[in-house]
Amino acid sequence: MVGSRFLPDVKNCNRTLRILRDRNLVGKAREVYGMMGDIGIEPTIVTYNTMLDLFCKKGEVAKELIVEMLNKRLKVSAYTYNPLICGYCQKGMLIEALGLREEMEVRGALPSISTYNAFMHGFCKLGRVSDARMWIPVMLKRNMVPDVVTYNTLIYGHCQLGDITEALLLLFEMRRRNVDPTLYNDGWIVQTWGFRWCYASER
Repeated sequence: MVGSRFLPDVKNCNRTLRILRDRNLVGKAREVYGMMGDIGIEPTIVTYNTMLDLFCKKGEVAKELIVEMLNKRLKVSAYTYNPLICGYCQKGMLIEALGLREEMEVRGALPSISTYNAFMHGFCKLGRVSDARMWIPVMLKRNMVPDVVTYNTLIYGHCQLGDITEALLLLFEMRRRNVDPTLYNDGWIVQTWGFRWCYASER
């Protein structure tokens, strides 16, 4: 289209970027994003959110994109910050991730369940399960109900520490709260006991 001097609009570019993100084609996405700037197509919040999600999934922390969004006075949200927070947590950079939580609230972007789940995953990854569980009251205070990802994360954390009792209690709590436990939950508990997936596969 560009070669034929038929300029695509930003919606076409965003669709292309989403396809490239879903296929993990980072290099091609960079080319499209760069082309947008070259031919004068102004990125939208969808553009930035897509690129943030792509970079952070590939382990690239891209905070400069948020700065660019703010400079253009685009409204940021939890959806904007969550990929970056996940990226920091994956790298064990919890101080930076927690700093983003403060920044997003100052900007009026309220944390979502996914935000808190990312923090819990980060703490569990470092073996700090008790610190991870401290986010539950914070979520409840904001009228957010822990979901299956929340429980999966905490069960994983306890199983990594060999604390099967707490992991089983969390599984029972899930059922009491009518949160449907997945095979993944049972799998982690069974793996820790040394039975691998035998019990889970029989269910």
